[in-house]
Amino acid sequence: VGRILGKALYEGVTLDIPLASFFVRRVLGAANSLDELPSLDPQLHASLLFTKTYEGDVGDLCLTFALDVDHFGQRRSVDLRPGGAAIPVDNSNRIQYVHLVADHHLNRQVS
Repeated sequence: VGRILGKALYEGVTLDIPLASFFVRRVLGAANSLDELPSLDPQLHASLLFTKTYEGDVGDLCLTFALDVDHFGQRRSVDLRPGGAAIPVDNSNRIQYVHLVADHHLNRQVS
C-alpha cells in the first residue's frame, strides 16, 4: 500500500481512497492525540478511556509508566517516561499515563 501511495504522489495522481485520520495527520507532519486513536486501535482507545474515567483507585489496576511491546517476535519493555517501569499509575497521574500511551502508539511507534 505504501508503494502505491508513494507512486501516486510521485506521479501526481489523485487517489480517492479513505485513509485513517491518524495516518493522514502523520503524513502531513502533524502530531496525533488521543482523539485519533480509535482509527488505529478502537479497543486500546476504549481501555484508555476506562482508565481515564475509572472511579475507583487506579492503583488497583497495577499499571506502570511502561509498556510491553512485541518487536520482531521479541517482547521488550518500553518506558513511557524515564524510569517508567518503577513509577506506578495512580489517580493523580493517570491523565498523563493515558496521553503517553496514546502518544506512543500514534506518534512514536507508527513512525
